[in-house]
Amino acid sequence: LVERANKKLRKAAESGESSKNLNDVVTFKQENFVESQHPELYHTVTCFSVTQWIHLNYGDRGLIKFFYKIWEVLRP
Repeated sequence: LVERANKKLRKAAESGESSKNLNDVVTFKQENFVESQHPELYHTVTCFSVTQWIHLNYGDRGLIKFFYKIWEVLRP
């Protein structure tokens, strides 16, 4: 899904569908958010169908860490 989203993003950017360069304002990533570092801040974080996987692999503490990390990387 991330690969498809990036392809569609490139296509939209090439066709000039926006006044801004979409590649500068939109990013799609596939990563282990629980274990990764995020020095930058984001306007929006979306995570689809991952909370059950996090809970199964990291337990309650993993879910708490996950939501705390999202809170940390969101812009005010």
